[in-house]
Amino acid sequence: MTTQTIGCDSRPTPLREVVKILETVEQNPDQTKNLCDNLHPLNTKMECILIGAHALSKNEPLKAKELCSLLTSTTRGECWFRLAERTDDPTLCTEAAPFVKDCHLHLLSRWMFRHPNSTWENLNSKAIHYAVDPTSKEGETVLYRHMLSTKNPMQLDACMSKPNPTACRLAGKGIYRDRLRYAEHNNTFPCTLPNEHALHHTDTPSLYPIYEEFYRAICSTQ
Repeated sequence: MTTQTIGCDSRPTPLREVVKILETVEQNPDQTKNLCDNLHPLNTKMECILIGAHALSKNEPLKAKELCSLLTSTTRGECWFRLAERTDDPTLCTEAAPFVKDCHLHLLSRWMFRHPNSTWENLNSKAIHYAVDPTSKEGETVLYRHMLSTKNPMQLDACMSKPNPTACRLAGKGIYRDRLRYAEHNNTFPCTLPNEHALHHTDTPSLYPIYEEFYRAICSTQ
């Protein structure tokens, strides 16, 4: 009795043929399985299926699910992640291992980006909808960062009325550091910081040491 090892004796599909098949899959994703089946090595075949699933995900999610189920390892997780994103369906994130947590947080973050003026109650409700625990470390971070980032300058006094003011202020420090990095990258870092400047937080002394850190690195050499 002989044992057949699938794919082990198959030579890699010529690059020109791979490119042609991938282009065909993008244009005719309904034919994905048949077109990708004879590709070698396995990672080329899986990439082909991933492309087809992505092309089908918006208008034919059921067919996209079938294709995602054919995949293995991180490519499978990526396929389900993309499908969850395209359909805005957090239940699909459970199939997106090893990206399950990232998938849920991504869907929530994307929704918040599209709804910058949401109330705190609405943000918590949407966190639960996207299967993100608003009291977890990750949930608090994403919610507080969103809440504070919608204002410039930040309004850190809003933290006092929230369930975890300490986590909220910590998120504010992260945002402030990000804004200073952005200013540095764009050569707009203010070496003089007048009171009316958006990066000047007269009501938040805890942010000033972060500004001083950047000041010493940037302005002392000018």
